[in-house]
Amino acid sequence: MLRYSAHIRSLIYGAICITLFVLNYQQTSIQPVLYGLLLFFSFSSAIMAHNHNHSPMFKSNFLNHAWSHFLSFFYGHPITVWTPVHNRNHHT
Repeated sequence: MLRYSAHIRSLIYGAICITLFVLNYQQTSIQPVLYGLLLFFSFSSAIMAHNHNHSPMFKSNFLNHAWSHFLSFFYGHPITVWTPVHNRNHHT
């Protein structure tokens, strides 16, 4: 299913992102620690998007597209928009 065992770390970070998002959503007021952790792990989605751009995580195209949508949610905009800019700035 995964291309490399190192991608397990990205799945764990993704699970933490979802968990923190749900926990923050359930609170009636801002919880600084939970919110700070969510910000950190959401920022980490940029790194996961970068890695996913270079080496797709899954052997399945469907799962790679689903992971791209997941990362886009936490990244703040579709990572497919980011790809051409990344390639122009990072690979020239």
